[in-house]
Amino acid sequence: MRKLATPLRVADSLDHSHARPVRHLVARVWPHEIVLTLAARGTVDLEMWDVMREVSQFRQVFRRRLRVAVA
Repeated sequence: MRKLATPLRVADSLDHSHARPVRHLVARVWPHEIVLTLAARGTVDLEMWDVMREVSQFRQVFRRRLRVAVA
């Protein structure tokens, strides 16, 4: 259940303001980390703050770092 809930929590964090600021997302999976690269319509400060709160849970569940970058 945690493996299903954790990515959903990250996705929910990426729309924390409910303004749909993320226009496009690319996920790259590496042996020790997952990198999410976002294309945003505007500022995503609130979303980045919220998703950073999920990083430790993500690492605990998937045993990989989660890195989020805005392109």
